Amino acid sequence: MCLQNLSNNNNQNINFNLDALTPNPATVGFIQTALDKRVIEKALQLLQPIKQQLDNMSTGGNGLSIKNELNEDDDIGDQSSNEDDFNDTMDMDEGGAEFLANEAIFENDLISSNYASFNLQTPALVSSYFNVHYVCESGSRIIFLTIVWLRKVPAFMELSQRAQITLLRSAWPALLAISVAQVRNLSQRTIISTLITNVRQLANEKIEPQKIKKLSEHIARLNSFIQSIQSLECSDMEYAFLRLACLFNGHCFVKRKDQNLRSFVQRVQQYSLTSLRKLIMSQEIPAYEADERFNNIVLNLLPLSALESEAIEELFFSNLVGQVQIDNMLPYIVTLSNSIGSLNC
Repeated sequence: MCLQNLSNNNNQNINFNLDALTPNPATVGFIQTALDKRVIEKALQLLQPIKQQLDNMSTGGNGLSIKNELNEDDDIGDQSSNEDDFNDTMDMDEGGAEFLANEAIFENDLISSNYASFNLQTPALVSSYFNVHYVCESGSRIIFLTIVWLRKVPAFMELSQRAQITLLRSAWPALLAISVAQVRNLSQRTIISTLITNVRQLANEKIEPQKIKKLSEHIARLNSFIQSIQSLECSDMEYAFLRLACLFNGHCFVKRKDQNLRSFVQRVQQYSLTSLRKLIMSQEIPAYEADERFNNIVLNLLPLSALESEAIEELFFSNLVGQVQIDNMLPYIVTLSNSIGSLNC
């Protein structure tokens, strides 16, 4: 009887302890809200020094000198199923033929110095009210001009349309970042400031904290790349080789049937870096300075691989009507660039 009473008492104590350890739903919600708020605060803190630096630049403080285009007078003015149909058409057109590399590509310059420049017609910035439109329009023009520019690269034109689109889908966020940094009459300060403002507004809405964190990290990464690469004062040819080294990524082709294609793309990427090194070595600077410059330029490419398409779309194209996925738009842009023929970039 004593043992039974002791057992009953222990069971009651255990049940009591379990009830005491069970968290109140209101407490759980409070803790989760506090954690979410902390994530958002840390993400916005990441953007704060960038915003302060941009504000100092606009008021004449120390910082990179970025031209403003206020004086410019330029006057430019369901998809997934469509994408599948487009890809099926391309696969039928190619007929599964094995890729054969054109060795002449490696006997000549990858791109002529006459075509190295990236002459983007920037949209006019007339008021801060239209900054979001300025960011979206600039990004759209960069993507389209990048594809038109690549038509001047023989190695790119050697590829099938399917292979071209595969490379572009993998690299377009990095190519966008390179162009934002390169174009001199583009207001990088306006772009970064607008992105920061948009993320701050999202933080006031019921948006997942991890999304705010990811967008903030992408802005910081983009801003860091722009400042770092601009400090090197790269020439148009250096930017051109960077763009090609970023685009031609053999890891985009993993199927056994694409072995020859993968090998060709890897050789073009290596040739891009070799050409960049030769270009730098040809400058009238000591050999050790040339090596250091080459290393610094190439190392700037590494953070760009962390740029995610979804995050860059959210930052640059969130004001477009409907959900726009650049991956779905690229086949049509490539087709359009092919149909209009070569343009003077």
